[in-house]
Amino acid sequence: MSRKRRHRSQTRTYDRDWVGQEIRGELRRIVRKWSDLTAPLCLFRELSDRPASRPRYLVCLSLSGHVRMGTGLRMGVKQLVRPDERLDDFVYGFAGSLWHLKDRLRQWCAAAGRPDRIEEDANGSADLLVCADLVNRKKHGKNDNRSGLDPWVGPPILDTSQSGVVEFLYDGAWKETTLVVSEPNPIPYRIDILRNAGERREQEASLDSEALRIGSSSEIFLRALVHWCPLIDNLEVLQDDSESAALRRELSQVYPAFVKEGRAGESEEVE
Repeated sequence: MSRKRRHRSQTRTYDRDWVGQEIRGELRRIVRKWSDLTAPLCLFRELSDRPASRPRYLVCLSLSGHVRMGTGLRMGVKQLVRPDERLDDFVYGFAGSLWHLKDRLRQWCAAAGRPDRIEEDANGSADLLVCADLVNRKKHGKNDNRSGLDPWVGPPILDTSQSGVVEFLYDGAWKETTLVVSEPNPIPYRIDILRNAGERREQEASLDSEALRIGSSSEIFLRALVHWCPLIDNLEVLQDDSESAALRRELSQVYPAFVKEGRAGESEEVE
């Protein structure tokens, strides 16, 4: 028997405490990503060497602060729609965190001796199947189209109505947008998930995505997270420790049952 076949034939065992730590870590990452996706852009860097006639507050679209500067188009615009691979990567990564949580949950079932119906449960969520298609497209350059929607990540839509004069420059070679504003006010934004990736080239050229819109990434990812919550609760993945209590408090914002009742049926208080 080949080494590969021997490896597949062996039953792998998992330590329950280790798997629990891994799941808590993944859930914390998901909560952080949710906060980042739903909060407006509010990090700015002042460009002090600019003349007074030009906007001087650079909108930070990545934590690195790296930017390719140039002279962009200046205008007063209420909404700006431009592709940016840095934000694309964030959305694809978030989709991966939500979909691959099932792997940790399957490990938990193995470690805890619980029936493993995780795959079937994941396949019952249209939103998780969208996540699966997105992450497989990103990782493998293709997807199995489990959702039947052939989804892809649309360009970010930025609400610049409170930003004053906006100067923007799009670097087509690097697929990055440089955005400088005269008023450093928070900039709400959304990133839509679109259907029919085969039409992507034509759609990107027009930047008119409404006809192909499945929904905003924040809406889809929220429903995917909520789909996991009752299963996590029923499997008793979150135990009676401080890390679990903090996660139950955060997740109760989308799934109130996490902190409304303790395991003994009494009201649970979390400081």
